[in-house]
Amino acid sequence: LVIVNTPVGTHYEYAKKVLLAGKHAVVEKAFTTTVAEAEELAKIATDKGLKLAVFQNRRWDSDFKTVQKIISDGVLGDLIEAEFHFDRYNPLLSPKAHKETVNDGAGILKDLGPHLIDQALALFGSPKAVFGDIRVTRENSLVD
Repeated sequence: LVIVNTPVGTHYEYAKKVLLAGKHAVVEKAFTTTVAEAEELAKIATDKGLKLAVFQNRRWDSDFKTVQKIISDGVLGDLIEAEFHFDRYNPLLSPKAHKETVNDGAGILKDLGPHLIDQALALFGSPKAVFGDIRVTRENSLVD
């Protein structure tokens, strides 16, 4: 078993090497930067009889587990709309170059977004509609 926990833009490359070497793989979120890459990795794993999983650490957080239980117990009734967001504004740029340069895995959507998207899917299944508001909020930042 190999765990791929590298900058997002490298997940596909490393996970593919792991699978082609005949090893099971756990890939940190975000899984890949394109659907085509994800589909290719899934096909390789299936063809080789290997396990391939995406690690979503927030699924095990106590706050999420509590919300999941409240929803499954019907405490809130029928939910028709949900809002997910992070309140993490930081005016300083990250010292991690892969998070601040334009590349396939950069930006908040691909770094933190998978947590929220995964939680929404785990709680409610596939949505009927999605709205997103993404913007650059830090001076001198090249990514969202």
